[in-house]
Amino acid sequence: IIVVELGARVGVGVCGSLLRQLGATVVLVERSGPGSDENRKALNRRQLSADKLSFAPRPDSTADLEMLQRLLACCDVALTSSDIDPPLSLPTVDPRERGTPVLCDITAFGASGPLAKVGYSDLQVQAFSGIVDTTGLVDGPPVPIGVPIVEFMTGTYAAGATLAALRVKRLSGVGQAIDMALYDCAFASLSTFMSGILNKKTLSKSRVGNRHPTVAPWNIFK
Repeated sequence: IIVVELGARVGVGVCGSLLRQLGATVVLVERSGPGSDENRKALNRRQLSADKLSFAPRPDSTADLEMLQRLLACCDVALTSSDIDPPLSLPTVDPRERGTPVLCDITAFGASGPLAKVGYSDLQVQAFSGIVDTTGLVDGPPVPIGVPIVEFMTGTYAAGATLAALRVKRLSGVGQAIDMALYDCAFASLSTFMSGILNKKTLSKSRVGNRHPTVAPWNIFK
């Protein structure tokens, strides 16, 4: 299984890393520009590049760009993040045509809707989805999670979806287009709080510090 990792989002790197650990050959396409691989935090960059092949096409090289297109033409999976990546000619996925690859696009809000092209960061999605309202002490301000937790969750979901799509392709020969949104995964992570919210007529502060909203005892104890 050949995977071409094009997207600059951490979630794309997580998905590619999981597929590599499961045995796929992953080619990391290095690109420059805002939000690109070289601008990732150093720790994430080194962690998410481990054991992958690297290809850094020069934008002014016709030969490099042709090689990239040949790579995309023969790959089984292409991973991208179209809301923050520079435009690139990606393989077309047609469910009626056999032999097309699996194309997984990880974005902040998905391919449709009013925020489809808004390239929110992990921290912005934490705030927009309400995750930061569940962290921190009850009487204190919202506290963001220090690691890109939503990107990591989304990358994990994307890897599972890619495996399912590869199974379909193996059985039918048809590729799949996977639309994976950070916001959807962030919302799913709030399921612990949903029962309380849906059973109350008014929404009170939901920050619980070290405690758990529905389970006791759950805290840090000496």
